[in-house]
Amino acid sequence: MEQRRAQEALVDIRELRKGYPVRGGFPGRHGTVRAVDGVSLRIRRGETLGLVGESGCGKSTLGRLVLRLEEPTAGRIFFEGEDISALDGAALQAYRRRVQIIFQDPYSSLNPRMSAGAIIGEPLAVHGVPAAEIPGEVEHLAETVGLSREQTTRYPHEFSGGQRQRIGIARALALRPDLIVADEPVSALDVSIQAQILNLLKDLQERFGLSYLFITHDFGVVRFMSDRIAVMYLGRIVELIGNKDLDSHPLHPYTEALLSAVPAPDPSRRRTRVVLPGDPPSAVDPPPGCVFHPRCPRRMEVCSREVPALAVRDNGHPTACHLFGIADGDPSL
Repeated sequence: MEQRRAQEALVDIRELRKGYPVRGGFPGRHGTVRAVDGVSLRIRRGETLGLVGESGCGKSTLGRLVLRLEEPTAGRIFFEGEDISALDGAALQAYRRRVQIIFQDPYSSLNPRMSAGAIIGEPLAVHGVPAAEIPGEVEHLAETVGLSREQTTRYPHEFSGGQRQRIGIARALALRPDLIVADEPVSALDVSIQAQILNLLKDLQERFGLSYLFITHDFGVVRFMSDRIAVMYLGRIVELIGNKDLDSHPLHPYTEALLSAVPAPDPSRRRTRVVLPGDPPSAVDPPPGCVFHPRCPRRMEVCSREVPALAVRDNGHPTACHLFGIADGDPSL
């Protein structure tokens, strides 16, 4: 029963799109930034789904859409089978108890005029937890993330970057959510502190049965944290692969390039570095066919004409690439 439940989709994203209208340049010229362009994904109970890609590819926008901080242009998001786009009022507030976020910048995401204890306790007060219960819960949450009771009276400027991020994690944990969107949660921290925070997130996941949507541009970090990895390029998912399959299965050329930049832990094992030419194309005017083909070292003539579907292919997992033939299977798994 528990194994079956663990495979259930907590979040089911279907053909999600988000566009932002832009105007500028010559009079009358305008367009739409395709930040998220037809994304379908599932996040299972208790798993970490990593979302990795270059800056500006739409990762954070996808996270905000799942949190209902932004409304999609098209597509649907289901949480435990319920379409969250239809939620409002008390139903939306109840949903937001179950999904929380850890922000990238551990300083600017904290109110400098509030103590650490007030910051951690704010979600409890907003969601109607009795005032008499909040101090004890704040103390428990602080200890859970590695802070002392005495530290809850201090203000953000009195903490280090890692300690501030622990405050943000405690705040996200306060309402006992099912899903946490971790948006580049360690990118602003020193490497040694990154390891501490990542290990804390793993411990909390095991303790509380959390699911994570873990957003980052760092393939080494996402590989350490994730059960499955969704690789995003210019608003689209180009590959969805299990962590254990990264070294044993043929990969999308973009995934290969990202993976080649991760230092190998074994000095005797040499990895060929794949350097991509140029910058990602404009999301206002993406190239025809495969959006990656202008930078792809293995592009073929068909790549500039036909958009490759994200489908289970003969490399064994969902990939959007003409290099691989299509096989049977559910591309969202």
